[in-house]
Formats: sequence, C-alpha cells, structure tokens
Amino acid sequence: MNIDLDLIEKTVALLFSLLILINGYLLAKVAKTWLIPSCLMSIFWFGYSFLPLIGLYTVPVNAISIVYIFVAVFLFSLPAYFINWNAARAKNQLKVKMNMKYEFHTGFLMKTFYFIQCLVVMIIILDILAQGFAIRDIIFNLVEVSSQYIALRYAGEINATLLSRMGTVFNYVGVMLGGLVFSTAIRTSKKYFILLLTLLPSVVIMVVQGAKGTLFLCAVLFYSTFLIYRIYEGNLKISDKKVNRNIVLALMVLFPAVISSFLSRGLYGYDADYIIERLISYFSSYAFAHLYAFSDWFSFYTGNPHTNNYTSSPEYYFGFYTFMSLFRLMGDTTEVPPGIYDEYFQYNDFLQTNIYTFFRGLILDFGIGGSFIFMLILGAIANISFRNVLRSVRPYFSLSFFSVMTGFYYTSFIISIFIWNSIFFTFLIFSAILYLNRKVYLLKITKHADTYNE
Repeated sequence: MNIDLDLIEKTVALLFSLLILINGYLLAKVAKTWLIPSCLMSIFWFGYSFLPLIGLYTVPVNAISIVYIFVAVFLFSLPAYFINWNAARAKNQLKVKMNMKYEFHTGFLMKTFYFIQCLVVMIIILDILAQGFAIRDIIFNLVEVSSQYIALRYAGEINATLLSRMGTVFNYVGVMLGGLVFSTAIRTSKKYFILLLTLLPSVVIMVVQGAKGTLFLCAVLFYSTFLIYRIYEGNLKISDKKVNRNIVLALMVLFPAVISSFLSRGLYGYDADYIIERLISYFSSYAFAHLYAFSDWFSFYTGNPHTNNYTSSPEYYFGFYTFMSLFRLMGDTTEVPPGIYDEYFQYNDFLQTNIYTFFRGLILDFGIGGSFIFMLILGAIANISFRNVLRSVRPYFSLSFFSVMTGFYYTSFIISIFIWNSIFFTFLIFSAILYLNRKVYLLKITKHADTYNE
C-alpha cells in the first residue's frame, strides 16, 4: 500500500487552516460580532492559508508551518476570550443614542478629504516627473512608462524623494478619511464620486508604477473607516448584502487595472495562449505563493527538507524585521535588499516570489517561542484598544489604531506593515484630524445653541 505523504501533509494543513476560521467563529459567538481584532486576524489568515492550499492543491506544503500559523493566530486571539464584550457593546449604544455619528458629518472633514486627495494626485505627478518621465509619455505611451518604472523599482533605482514619502502618508490618510465621508454621503452619485476620488491615486500608482499592493492596502484602510462609521450607527456587522454587492462591483471595475499592471511586465506582443499562461502564473504567484514560500523557509529554519536555499540566521534580530522603520530612526544602518528578502522561492516555472509573510521576519526577530509571546502581547493590545473604540466617547487614537491594525492584518501575508515609517505618521495625522474634527463639531454645536437661545 502506497501512502501519499504529500496528500497527508496537505490534508493536515487544510485542517489547521479550517481551525483558524473555527477560532474566529467561536470568538464571534462570544463577542457577538466579527469586528473584533481576533476575528479579523482569523478571517484574513483563513483566507491566506485555505485559498492557496486549495487553489494550488498539487503544490506540496509543510503542514507544521500551517500549524505554526494557527498557533500564532490563536495566541493573538486568546486575550479576546477574557474581555467583557457585552459591557463594551452596551457602552457603544450610548454613542448611538447620542447620535455621535454626526461628528463625522462636518464640512471640516469633507474639505480636508478633498484637499488631501488633490494634494496626493499632484504629488504623484511630480514624483513621476522626478523619475525622468514626461507627462506626454504618460498620456501617449503609458505601457512603456509603466514597464520602465517597474524595471527601475526592481533595480532599486527609484529616486525616493521627501515629496514621494509625503504622498504615501497622505494617500493613506486620504483613503481613511474617504471611508468616513463616503459613509456620511446621502446621494448615491456623491458616494460613487467619493469612492472614485478615494481610490484614484492608488489606481494611478498601480497602472503607472505597477505597485498593486498600494491599491489593495488603501482599499482595506477605506473599508476599516467605513466599519468605524457603522460602529457609531450601532451596526457591528462586518458586512451585509448591499456591501457585498458594492465590493463585487468595485472588484469588477478594478480588475482591468490589475490585468494592465500584470501586462506591463513585458507581455505585450506575445500570442494569446502565452499571455494567458503567464497571467495565471503571475496571479498565482502574487495571491498564493506567499504560503508555500513561508512553508519552504520554515522547513529550512527547522532543519527539515526544503527545495530552495536560504541565508542562515544564527542570531535574533530583536524586532528589526518587524519594526524596521523604528530601528532606522534610532540609527540602524543594516542593509536589506529592496524587497527585504533577496531569495526567490520557486516551484517549477509556475510560482516565483520573495514574499515570505510577516511570520518569517517575526521568527527571525524573536525565534519561534518568542514570536508566540509577541503575538499574545500584540493581540492583547489590539483587542483592548478595540474595546476602547466601543466604550469611549472620544477614542481618537483607538479609532486610528483600529484602522492601522486592519492594514496590518491585510499586509501580514506580505510583510509587517510596521517596517514603513509612513504608517506611524499616518496613525498620528489621522488621530489629529479626528481630534480637530471633534473640536470643530463642538464649536458648531455651541454656536447653534447660542443662536437658538437668542
């Protein structure tokens, strides 16, 4: 009797992937909402593990690596079991009764959103010009510009100016504001206009620069603040039929832009069969290869058989790969490749990626045991902060942290979002805008009351 070991490994991996979802489901029953950080992390990592395991069923995987991911996500979730979510939800109802959602219905918030989005578009144009391209080339020869830009980016020859870094920060802040002002809009036409303006900079970045991750991260940040508004309405559902329809519609609209981004990798001019074959390979590598890359690296790290060669790491980095931006601020000059890891995981000629998930850096920083402790602490901070979102009347920092952490859950299949200093500035600026917005709102209420008394 022949035993298919690869099939057993895949089956065990699928089982533990399902356990991640079951963990989220149990927590949602406890908290009576899927919005708590533990559930969001479980949703993302069920998708990030289950879909690759099913979508590329014939590609072998180390089941223990999926067990590791399950344990890490479970430990992140564990603190949520000890929080009184019933009391937190009851506190949130006070905000609903006080109609505190109208704090987001301010001209200040709307004007700030419009100003930031226009500013970001201008910065993107100036940044493209700074790389040596002309406006005429962008308009009449977009495909060639995109291909050259991607080549510069992979070669590490992009001129990263202060202006471009500012553009990144304000792009994130703008989409977070976009989720709020979108929610306050009444007319459908205005909602679609706000949505278009919100994602326009990210679409331009993806089409011109070939950077797909920016668009998807911005979409997640937009959705996070859309959820914040729903919390202020007393709606703790993560989605509904209407929202799902809009998500599907948005994906259908963005799909051509994503295909264009893939085609800009030198596929123009080939026959249709070859283009389709490469598009499937690109999509599979982008969407699914992270799990198999981490699995192969994990096998190497634990001394088990692996298919690719990796750099040995005899020492811990104590947070460098998780919080690289903070280390840079403190003067660390450790050199890393443009893509963080220069080893490319390959499986036949079909999969190729240097994306190894957030977990590779976490293990390099703290080891396997230390990474479990880190996830437990991070889970406690995230869940307690979200409890504050529900309980507090003025949770400026907690609202901003919720949005940033939602971005973290999304990017965790790639890398830690905290390696970029832009996310810290985004957190601070968005918190400051929420604070100023409340001041403007209270001033408006006070003036209205004085006028009424007169």
